[in-house]
Amino acid sequence: MSRWLRSQRTPGQDTRYAFAVGRIRALEARLLDSARIDRLLDADDAEEALRILSDSEYGGLVAELAQATQFESILTAEEDRLWRLFNELCLDGWLRDLILSRLDYANLKVLSRLRLILKSEEPWSAREGGVAIDVLSEALTERTPALLPDHLASAVGVLLDSESEGRLSPRQTDLVLDHAYFAFLLQQAQDHGTTFFIQFVRVWIDLVNIETFFRMRYFRPDLETVRLAFHNGGTIPVSHFLALLDEPPEVLGHRFYATAYFSLVEHGSAALEATGSFSRLEKLLDDYLIDFVRRTKVYPFGSEPLIAYLLAKEHELKMLRMIFMAKTVHIREAALKHRMPEVY
Repeated sequence: MSRWLRSQRTPGQDTRYAFAVGRIRALEARLLDSARIDRLLDADDAEEALRILSDSEYGGLVAELAQATQFESILTAEEDRLWRLFNELCLDGWLRDLILSRLDYANLKVLSRLRLILKSEEPWSAREGGVAIDVLSEALTERTPALLPDHLASAVGVLLDSESEGRLSPRQTDLVLDHAYFAFLLQQAQDHGTTFFIQFVRVWIDLVNIETFFRMRYFRPDLETVRLAFHNGGTIPVSHFLALLDEPPEVLGHRFYATAYFSLVEHGSAALEATGSFSRLEKLLDDYLIDFVRRTKVYPFGSEPLIAYLLAKEHELKMLRMIFMAKTVHIREAALKHRMPEVY
């Protein structure tokens, strides 16, 4: 491999992103810290939580609210700002398409469910990705997947064939789209990304497979769903998960001892057995992924800090959504803290 190609594969070296990284470092300093999150968790109700949030980066948005029940508008406005920032700072077309494809696949899931469950083709309001929602809808309703980029066209083609044969449930349709998305993600990372991107995608696939593994053990779906549920491309082979589906819970930690996820699996399995709830496992999975992307904090250049900030901000918005929904319906503070992931 040439020296130039090696430099392209080395994370944190793309000097084109020098300005972007400077912007990102300033924005990272304004993310909510753990002390602020703890204060929000301790708030008696949504109104008090809003008052706490007003003394932060969100203050201007909070001031525009008429009542606490409208908190979702704050999160939507901040998501809009985040996506504008990403589009402004991202200098690589392949990377922009890759990130936006997540929205395309999410929108395809909704469109497919509307067709399969509600037998409806009515439009709905959603954030668009790289492909307009009406184009996605036309590709499904008119059975013209060629309107779409190749990776989406292939996924839609599978859906249409399966729909004609009546083979897939709505849940299985979601899994088919997830398969297509992660395959596209990994291929693009391998073709264009640095070693960080490749490793990140493989870790993400592992974490999705770990959660899937526990859900398959717990809910015992049909064999076709199990077949579709796991994704190739992670560091742990799918065969490893399949072989352990019927193993007793007390040995699961040991079975993952040779992987990077031993502690996560051991503690997540124990919590699931003790409580019957996936909340602790979900927190551990979130914490692992956010801890992985923290390593970009030492990168002086490159697109990696931009992607890390995008994930960190989405992570923060997810925490705020959990907190305000819990305060609105009066979920106990202890239960909320048990599920709350770590801050970036």
